[in-house]
Amino acid sequence: MKKERKYEEQDNFLRYIPVIKHEDYKIKDDIVYLIFYHNKLAERFLRKINKKRPAISDIKFDKIGSNVWMNIDGRKNVYDLGQCLLEMPILKKEYENTTEKDYINGCHPIYQRLIMFLRYVSKKGWISFILSDDIIKDKH
Repeated sequence: MKKERKYEEQDNFLRYIPVIKHEDYKIKDDIVYLIFYHNKLAERFLRKINKKRPAISDIKFDKIGSNVWMNIDGRKNVYDLGQCLLEMPILKKEYENTTEKDYINGCHPIYQRLIMFLRYVSKKGWISFILSDDIIKDKH
């Protein structure tokens, strides 16, 4: 079994491989919807008091977030996900005039957006990370 790690600030985040933990999701028209079932005791109690509370809710990702989610396969690292994003027509157009002076700490600006998104979904507990070096060690 692969060891899950918390990312550390000094590590190169591009080497981390995201792994989906939240298994309840559906894909409709290339848009990802995360589905949440509210069946904890407190949630059921609140639902009885307030009839408007749903038993199931969902979160809809935009096209970019959906593209990232659909490309998380346990093999692609953050760098590979960024390359997938750069292939999207909408982002190709947005970043077509990007030069090296636009890079942030030597990195393409798409990675700033991607890392922000991945950290958010990680803090929510929907994904975790493994370090690509850990996979290489497991194979040998």
